[in-house]
Amino acid sequence: MRDSGSVRGFERASYLQRDFERFTLGYTVVMLTNYVCYILVPAIGPRFYLAGNFVAPLHGLYFGPILEHAFKASPYFRDCFPSGHTALTLYCLYNARKLTPRLFRVMLVPALGLITATLVCRFHYGVDVLCGPLLTTFAVVVAEAITRRQPVMTMVDGRRVSLESLERS
Repeated sequence: MRDSGSVRGFERASYLQRDFERFTLGYTVVMLTNYVCYILVPAIGPRFYLAGNFVAPLHGLYFGPILEHAFKASPYFRDCFPSGHTALTLYCLYNARKLTPRLFRVMLVPALGLITATLVCRFHYGVDVLCGPLLTTFAVVVAEAITRRQPVMTMVDGRRVSLESLERS
């Protein structure tokens, strides 16, 4: 029979592993769903589609011309709806707030800047950014539902066992 201290140690490590698995599952759901939406809704972003309607092109300070050339050379122009930048940023913020609140506070301003930049730099339309949180919510719900059904596992003597079986022994 294991003492309760070692079981608590296994439990903490196992829950950290579960958090990691839930995070990576949700991250994957965001990315895959986003790419499926790009195929189903092949929208061209305003930086290309509305280029003639803007008074002047955007100019960056240092890397602007390099980035502009890279974007124009890309064969993928139909990658606009929904905003994966927004969805993934919000997904990371959600998890940071849940798992590491101090990191959340550090991430908040740059993350909101990234989301704003997708509009200002003409990568997305407003509706793309507004649909990003819906994709984030979908990924959170799916990841939570799947990981909640799985038993919490840990490694003991080179094999995976559930915490429930450790507590019983």
